[in-house]
Amino acid sequence: MINHARPHYRLRWLKFISLASVALLLSGCVYLRLLETKNQIADFDHNFRVDTGNHFTVHFLRPTLLSDDFTNLSGIEPTTHQVQETSQSNIYTFQKIDVNDNVVDAPAGNLIFKLTFDEHDRLTSWDFSPAFLIMAPAAFLEASIRSLGSATIDQGKHRVSADSDSLDKVAAQLPPRSSIVAALGEPVEIAHRQNSLRYIYRFRLDGRAVDESHEKNRYAEAKLDFDKQTDRLQKMSSRFAGLKIAINYRRLAQAE
Repeated sequence: MINHARPHYRLRWLKFISLASVALLLSGCVYLRLLETKNQIADFDHNFRVDTGNHFTVHFLRPTLLSDDFTNLSGIEPTTHQVQETSQSNIYTFQKIDVNDNVVDAPAGNLIFKLTFDEHDRLTSWDFSPAFLIMAPAAFLEASIRSLGSATIDQGKHRVSADSDSLDKVAAQLPPRSSIVAALGEPVEIAHRQNSLRYIYRFRLDGRAVDESHEKNRYAEAKLDFDKQTDRLQKMSSRFAGLKIAINYRRLAQAE
């Protein structure tokens, strides 16, 4: 005897397969736009412009990434959304928190990332606030971004790995621990390592996750390692919006 699947059961499966196909297609499109942006970074000065000062702003001269790409990748919504005549901006504000998840004021203010998109919803600029530049000084942040041009993208692990050895070394001096504490306040945790002292800061997005499964992406962490001999910053390992950012300043810094 042959059992035939009921029509509504088959329809549910067809609907599921269609939705899954769309999800895979969207994921593939995001990956292709990321890949195109990475290839543009390989010719950085032709495709980007950087403004530095109190803020650090990267301008995308040939934009490809869309606002939904960031929502899909990060799983969080912006703190505020601003609409201008020919552009719109998503602003993500991360507030410092203590060991009990209470918001505490950092002397330098919140960590703020402002992403601006054109009338076609393409990313045209990414602004980093002064508080973030305390942990990632502008010259080193730019060098790290440039290194992404030769990076490899692991789509399965959502990881981008870059080798900074081929880049020109940065002559700027790394900040001492005292200036970090003066700007960010005391960390939530201090860990003594063999040759370094690790300060751990935690932050939380002033905003919502797209769903409950991405709630953890509202929480951010920055691990700052200081050389015990020089007391200067030597490495930052951080996680913001589910994305891991690590900068080894020792490998980027010019030997004194």
